[in-house]
Amino acid sequence: MSTRFEHISPEKLPAEWTRALGLKPGQRVIVTVEAEAPRKSFDRAAIEAALARLKKLPVLDERTPDDILGYDENGLPT
Repeated sequence: MSTRFEHISPEKLPAEWTRALGLKPGQRVIVTVEAEAPRKSFDRAAIEAALARLKKLPVLDERTPDDILGYDENGLPT
């Protein structure tokens, strides 16, 4: 997300910005402000625990994925 502010006088900017940009009274600037959503972290331990629980589940169908989907040894539908 970005917002554009045009023709802002240095008096309306934070003093640190005015100094960093070297602005003098009477000068005007265009400022674009971009905001990023914070990156969401993930809980590796929780993911590993969920995978461990999944591995303990019983196998209900011993067929291969190709057999279940109906493909032969050549990758053609059966």
